[in-house]
Amino acid sequence: MSKIANYDPLTGVKNKHAYIDAEAKLNSLIEENESPDFAIIVFDLNGLKTINDTLGHQAGDQFIKDGCSLICDYFKHSPVYRIGGDEFVAIAQDHDYLHLDEIMNYSKLNTFHNHLEKFPFYYEK
Repeated sequence: MSKIANYDPLTGVKNKHAYIDAEAKLNSLIEENESPDFAIIVFDLNGLKTINDTLGHQAGDQFIKDGCSLICDYFKHSPVYRIGGDEFVAIAQDHDYLHLDEIMNYSKLNTFHNHLEKFPFYYEK
């Protein structure tokens, strides 16, 4: 039952409910001065409405799954959450936090955008 309540059925990553729980735990640690080093990274996959309107929800679902897969590839050691239709959050800690500059550098983000542009449907930068 916990898996159903805390995971997004389309992507398989944790959902908004799980993110709210994780955020509450981090807030408690911050208040107790026991917070680990971390960063919260928010991703918004622009263009989903246009894809859904022009090519249908199946294409939109594929866009979401592929975007999520790329985010998970970059943040291999951190939880990724789908918090909205096309919005994702990663909480970078430990290895990913220590290598955050490398993960977020322009060339990797550019690779992310280039990959999404290859899909046979509308993508807007």
